[in-house]
Parts: sequence; C-alpha cells; structure tokens
Amino acid sequence: MNEKQIKELNCLEIEYQNKPSLLARTYNNSRCAVIILDMVDGFCSHGALYSPRMKGLIDRVAGALDYLPNAIKFFINDVHTPDSLEFSDYPPHCHTLEEQKIVSDIARNKGVIIEKDSTNGIFNFLKYADVSLYDNYLIMGDCTDICILQFSLSLKAYFNEIKKAANVLVFTDYVDTYDAPMHNAELMNIFAFKNMEQSGVRIFKSLV
Repeated sequence: MNEKQIKELNCLEIEYQNKPSLLARTYNNSRCAVIILDMVDGFCSHGALYSPRMKGLIDRVAGALDYLPNAIKFFINDVHTPDSLEFSDYPPHCHTLEEQKIVSDIARNKGVIIEKDSTNGIFNFLKYADVSLYDNYLIMGDCTDICILQFSLSLKAYFNEIKKAANVLVFTDYVDTYDAPMHNAELMNIFAFKNMEQSGVRIFKSLV
C-alpha cells in the first residue's frame, strides 16, 4: 500500500487528527515518569540509521519536556559494542561515543540515563527504575514501530502481570519512525499505534 492509498483510506486523518490532547499540568508531578527513547545523535543527527524524520522529532519532544519540569525523566538509549548481536539485523549504529550522545536540545533536561543493547529498553528499565513510584508513564522518542512499540507493550503487559493500575501513554506528536524501501513511515506509524491501542496503551496527540 502506497502513501496515496493510505490517505484515500483516511488513516492519517483518523490516527493523527482525531486523537485528543492532554493537559500537561495533570502530569507535571513526581508521580509521572517520562520515558525518552533513543533521542541520540546516532538516530537524529548522523550515522547509519540517521533519519530526517528523527531530526524533525527533536523540537517536538523538547517542547513536550518543557511542559513537564516536575515529572521524572528516564533517557533510555542505544549503547552498542562492536560485537552487538543486534548488528545481525541492523547496520552498526550507536557504537561510538558521538552517536551515543543525547541530542543537545533534549540533554538539557535532567534525568536518569539507562543504556540498552537491544531494541527493547524494558529489561534495564525494570532493573533500575522503581515502578511503584509512578502512576503515569509518558513515552516519547523513536522508532514508533520498533523501540516505542516493544517498550510500551512490554511495560503494559508487565503492569497487567503484577496487577499494577498505571497508565502507559504514547503521543502521536512525540514519536516517529523512518522512511525506507519497504518501510513506509506513515503506514508503520499507523500499524504501531493501532497495535499499542488494542493492547491497552493509551494513544493521544500531544500535551497542551
């Protein structure tokens, strides 16, 4: 399905324009954890997996964080070694100090930095974060259909397993994925949003 066909189905309008925005002041407190995934130079500035769409995400995520000075931030970032097993599936990326740096406009925010050596940051997040401290989990960053999707579904499933009533929220304005042959970014975003939504992750447009 090409982009024209997607638009003919009104998928973009339904998924992006029909989602409500939330009042930021409701989440600007210490019971809210903001998860920022992979907003690093290796995706947003340069490197084998750099994407202009990720670069365009920087200002939107930075603006969202400005709304939430009192929320607790967790920066979960790819930090690979040359022998990373992930390189059998993806080109080598985020294996240099330059590529592992959080982009400057995001790095001005204080928070807990957690490294990961796979697409799913849930393993080290649960190792280092005390989930009993938070009621709301706001997830931002890239890529929608890979790291965001895996983390969100895993976190929601974990909360179901331990019977913890907590909100897992993803915002269409604050996540994105890349364009490539056989990987239409708009289509993959829609698939990911619907997958998350049907699994109990709450999807919204933005914070206001």
